[in-house]
Amino acid sequence: MYVTMRKKSSVSKELRSPTLRVIDALGKVDAFRRELFGDVVVAQTKWALLSGLYAGLLRGEEMDMLSTTGASGAPYASARRNLDELIEDRLVRVRFFPGTRRRKHVELTPRGVAKVRTTLKKIERQLVSRAPRGSRT
Repeated sequence: MYVTMRKKSSVSKELRSPTLRVIDALGKVDAFRRELFGDVVVAQTKWALLSGLYAGLLRGEEMDMLSTTGASGAPYASARRNLDELIEDRLVRVRFFPGTRRRKHVELTPRGVAKVRTTLKKIERQLVSRAPRGSRT
């Protein structure tokens, strides 16, 4: 379950709807795959972390450490290790919430936002270009 705080989104409404639909669809595909194959198929923990943070950004939500790692679907230690690697790659950053030295706020860096946005746009184009003619939007 996400533990989030609302803030005003810096992303336009036009970009939010189709992008959130793509993130949601990819999440459903991952969940279905996990349901069918269980641990046989390796989870995409880093992508789950990145797309979860991007979806939070689009929705105007601030995500803390626990909700971010929980959103990945992986055990906490595994999700935290993957999050640390994303921090090393300068795609994600962690800051303390104002007024506290315990609760940490997790967010994409500008570099992380750009990479996730580009990836989602490419995925969206592929989905639309391969859709039957009558179902394209």
